[in-house]
Amino acid sequence: MLFVALEGGIVNEEVDEKRRPFGVSLISIFNILVGLVMVVLFAIYYGTGYGLAYQGLAQQDIGTTLKEKPLLPLAVSFFVLIAGYSLHRGILAFITAYGLWKGHSWAWWFAVILQSVEILTSILAMPFAFARYLIASSLQQTIYMGSPSAIGSIIISVVILLYMFRPHVKEYFEVK
Repeated sequence: MLFVALEGGIVNEEVDEKRRPFGVSLISIFNILVGLVMVVLFAIYYGTGYGLAYQGLAQQDIGTTLKEKPLLPLAVSFFVLIAGYSLHRGILAFITAYGLWKGHSWAWWFAVILQSVEILTSILAMPFAFARYLIASSLQQTIYMGSPSAIGSIIISVVILLYMFRPHVKEYFEVK
């Protein structure tokens, strides 16, 4: 409710203010954190790819370099591709955070689509994570984070999706 002072007195004027649900605030802050992590990962992956390319090109004879390290162009391409994905995902996370914080209806759709894609990509990544696990265990390496991080990502995305479909959240975003 808002009270407006006019020349002759006070007029009681009803204002329809939507209150942002606490969970939406948390998801928005979570997206900001994801965006920051993705931008940092972009810098790391891009720097690694650039470093590998520089290392390969620093030698005088590129033909010799490619004979000695035939997978170097593939490794550089991989790191640059992952860097591009990380930057893209970071920018999308920032856009989603802004829209959720402001209560834009497009942000609800954006968040639902991004979380659905996150679930799909995590499921698709699990066989590769399992393969890395088998390789790491055969080499007797103890540090491994592939599959648990994919499962954690799926759980977080499912929780966010379930919350986004709650009636009061859909009402806040004016989504039917």
